[in-house]
Amino acid sequence: FVVRSPAGYAGAARKVAAIIRTQGVFDLYEQGLGIATLNQPGQSGKFPVFVDTGLGSKVDGLFWRSCNPHGSWGSVVVNAAISNQDDLVATVDHELFHAAQYAVLGSIRMPDNWWLEATATAAETWFGNSYPTGYDSALVDYPYDPMTALSPSDSPTHQYGAYRFVQW
Repeated sequence: FVVRSPAGYAGAARKVAAIIRTQGVFDLYEQGLGIATLNQPGQSGKFPVFVDTGLGSKVDGLFWRSCNPHGSWGSVVVNAAISNQDDLVATVDHELFHAAQYAVLGSIRMPDNWWLEATATAAETWFGNSYPTGYDSALVDYPYDPMTALSPSDSPTHQYGAYRFVQW
């Protein structure tokens, strides 16, 4: 992998790289899922991770198509404004799991759904992170919402809280 950031955020990029290395995220995801790489089919080189200053305050990270001519290549983007270490670790683990999911699926063009978010949130806990417990009420406070709901209007983080179902 390679972590890139604006010059003024080299410290944040070093933190993200340290999280990935010390936890062995790539090894766990690749070996655990039986895939050779988190890269998308046909994507060459080191997997790109960007520390970005333009995500805004409501987005911690995302997995999406890289800013390159290959629209099917993926990358992880982490918000440079995350100051809490637990939040940063959870975001890195979560978004890299999305990369693994789409590598298994063979396409980044799959629609988002509750299972993708629930399993990526569960993956955060594999590294001992307790950050996902903040989503518990999004699931248990809405017992009449179907498990398969993706952000019902009364519980916009329902799919993240469904990580408890994945753990169960």
